[in-house]
Amino acid sequence: MSHKDVAQAVDTFLEVLGDLGVPLTGPARRAVRGVESLRRSEDARHRLADLLQGAEEDFRQKAQQQGLAPVADWVASLPVHDLPTFRQAVEHLRDL
Repeated sequence: MSHKDVAQAVDTFLEVLGDLGVPLTGPARRAVRGVESLRRSEDARHRLADLLQGAEEDFRQKAQQQGLAPVADWVASLPVHDLPTFRQAVEHLRDL
């Protein structure tokens, strides 16, 4: 059973309990939905990181093929997590 299916099953179960008058099922449902939302966000971050890594690898490979190995190595050494520095470096490349 997937995480999404488990979250839906728990949400439905809590809804039924709420309909039967069991207290605090509303906050429990909100908590389950919040956890599921965080899990989906984490999955999205991992997918984005994978896509970015693939794009970097493609760029480096194509730069190598075009005789631009020093540029490929320079781009690989840039601190991508430091977006202002990375953005300045890319703008500098564009201006060359």
